[in-house]
Amino acid sequence: MPLARSFTLKDEALGIFNFEVLKKRPVAAVGSHDKRRFEVVMRDFCFRTYKILKKPVPLKTFSFHEVERIEKQDEMEVKVHFLPSLRQRPYQLLFENGRDRDLFFTLLSEGKKAEGTALGGSSSALEPERGSMERASPRRGKVRVRAVTWNMGNSEPPRDLSSLLRPFSSDDIEPDIIAVGTQECIWRGDSKGYDDQKAKADLQKRWEEAAGDGYRTLCSLKHWDRTLTILVRKSNWCRIADVEYGQENTGIAHIIGNKGAVLAKLNFYDTTICFVNSHLAAQKSDEANPGARNANVAEVVQNVKMGSKHIDVLNQFHYLFWMGDLNYRVDLPQDQCIQMIERGDLSEVLSYDQLHSEMKAGRVFRGFKEAEIEFAPTYRKEKGSPAYSREKNRTPSWCDRVVWKTLPGLSVTPLMYTSAAEIMTSDHIPVMFEAEVEVIRLTGDVTSAREKKVRTVLPQSAESEEGGEGEGGEEEGPPSLFDLVFTQIRLEDIPPMDANGYADPYVKVLVPHFQEKMTTPVQKRTLIPCWQDMDVMPIRSLPITPDEMDFVTVVFRAMDWDSASADDLIGCASISLGVFKDHLNEECKFEAELTKGGQYRGRICGAAIVRSTIL
Repeated sequence: MPLARSFTLKDEALGIFNFEVLKKRPVAAVGSHDKRRFEVVMRDFCFRTYKILKKPVPLKTFSFHEVERIEKQDEMEVKVHFLPSLRQRPYQLLFENGRDRDLFFTLLSEGKKAEGTALGGSSSALEPERGSMERASPRRGKVRVRAVTWNMGNSEPPRDLSSLLRPFSSDDIEPDIIAVGTQECIWRGDSKGYDDQKAKADLQKRWEEAAGDGYRTLCSLKHWDRTLTILVRKSNWCRIADVEYGQENTGIAHIIGNKGAVLAKLNFYDTTICFVNSHLAAQKSDEANPGARNANVAEVVQNVKMGSKHIDVLNQFHYLFWMGDLNYRVDLPQDQCIQMIERGDLSEVLSYDQLHSEMKAGRVFRGFKEAEIEFAPTYRKEKGSPAYSREKNRTPSWCDRVVWKTLPGLSVTPLMYTSAAEIMTSDHIPVMFEAEVEVIRLTGDVTSAREKKVRTVLPQSAESEEGGEGEGGEEEGPPSLFDLVFTQIRLEDIPPMDANGYADPYVKVLVPHFQEKMTTPVQKRTLIPCWQDMDVMPIRSLPITPDEMDFVTVVFRAMDWDSASADDLIGCASISLGVFKDHLNEECKFEAELTKGGQYRGRICGAAIVRSTIL
């Protein structure tokens, strides 16, 4: 069904934006979509829906505070969830283009924030409350994240799964966010008609029961035999926004989804957190060769488009947690490995672990880290028994892992990395990881032209009148306008991209949070291009405080110009503005690795000056 072009009926300067969209019907309804007009009225903190006939027929009006959350789905879709008290089905909306989708998303997101502040809501401070949130400044805090991965072996799990989600230490601090990734999670119940979907729904219910009343389900993604469930403490619910999903099949012909990954990204205020649950190639015929697993990781990184579609998942999220049955094995004979485990020689067994070797050699998960492993291999167990299986000559291995990556300048503090050996329903043992990460809410606004227009039509809020918030009236320092001026950019060790053995490179520089970017000129027939300050336009007026610079990332996309076809990506890299904060108004050097699909593609180096002016 063709989608009519979305359009504006009234002057957007008045804060009224109109979109013509397709609204997906419930599954039971006849047909697939209805045409609807959505009118977003910023000054009234609401949006209205109209049926499109000869004259628009008003249907419903919703205030922004009645919207529970908004999710971006695919490239042109948005899903709007309403408060449970409304008993309103979510709206699945299809836009004519991604630009209109993003504007609608921004209008509702910013409208919710502004309305909450105007009504006296505390939308700009990280308040301390029961849990792991600690106050570091009026706009910074620390949260606990737990990741659980489990290959369930297509066997029914225990009814009580609380041991995988409950606090792990005597401090009784609950995780702020729980992400649970399962693989091979389809089992057949005893009742007639118990199918795959019922098994997944049953599993989601068990996770919710295990988490308890203090949590709400942010999402429960189901793709083939993998699920990714994210649970958020209710007290943090209002801090979560910009939820997006992705998936990639890496099975047969890169279409079959028996292997692959499912992803979810969220914002905790202005801090982006991404979770990946993957099931990589088992490579049963050649377990000693991890190449297929490495290729699966590269395929996921290269093909999944989330957040900024032109930046891969490794270079745009503050924190990326990758979990799953990664299927990397231990390169030892089965009997020898079991004997070493029984003697307690885990460190010796780990020296033969494929994932450690591949990461150390830089062939997979470049820039990722893993907590120290102090638990026995999680595969392959006899179901219902603590013993390792000797069937099929499978060597015990740490197939089930959690690794992480941060943007430059940030860090993850591991608190726990262990297995739940008491759960024996599968031939894999569940693995749990918990860590503490720092989050922030930036003081500066995004500055793209379209989103500037959104800010200008928002009513004045209590936040803008009172300034920063803090304990005892403590105020946040005023934001500064930072100009990022590059004095040199150069590429080194890049691969030939053309048949002549050279490339025609240029570099795109982006500051994703503020939607700012610039592009260097193309340099022809070279593998060592260098641009001086006269060639590089500065990026101007980034509104942040020095304390926030660690959370603002500069992304470089090295491209190869092609006159006959689309330009090719050479590689992507990122640095933190934090490298400049101790050298304001001085030239400071930088260097970063270029990667494509997680694989090394050269280096980007140079120097820049960050100049600041207090507003």
